[in-house]
Amino acid sequence: MTKINVAYEGKFLSGRSHAVELVDRLMKSQPNLPIVFDLDGVESVSQAFVSELLVALKKYGIQFQEINFTGVKDKEIEARIRREIERLSQLMAS
Repeated sequence: MTKINVAYEGKFLSGRSHAVELVDRLMKSQPNLPIVFDLDGVESVSQAFVSELLVALKKYGIQFQEINFTGVKDKEIEARIRREIERLSQLMAS
């Protein structure tokens, strides 16, 4: 298991390029699965950030079931992550 404290990236996470940079740095360290993103201390996460984070991980062969999110204190962030996983799963299945 590899746990990433995402709050080090900032309290407000947005932008596709920010997500790609995070994933690229993570993959250089050759993480063990599952990958756990600890969102404790994160106040906001944009849909674009979540989407690109998941897509970038998928490009490295990481399956959605190998990705976990912990420390989510905001129901809106939790719903955004869940919706994006469902949306991308449907897109990739078709």
